[in-house]
Amino acid sequence: MIARLQGASPSIVERAVACASDAQAARAATAPAERRRVLRRAANLIRQRDEELSVLETLSTGRSFSETSACSGLW
Repeated sequence: MIARLQGASPSIVERAVACASDAQAARAATAPAERRRVLRRAANLIRQRDEELSVLETLSTGRSFSETSACSGLW
């Protein structure tokens, strides 16, 4: 088992949507250079954890490891 998920009530979904909307507004107000820095950091973290993330994705979807690896010819 990879994870256990629990259903969300309508109020939890409404709260999540409100939070996402607030986050989008904050992101839109962020300078492009800062957004670039954050995205590059995220990309580096994905590359560093590529094998772990690929194993999880392979187990979750049944796709081959080469299909789920972020580093398969992209970097």
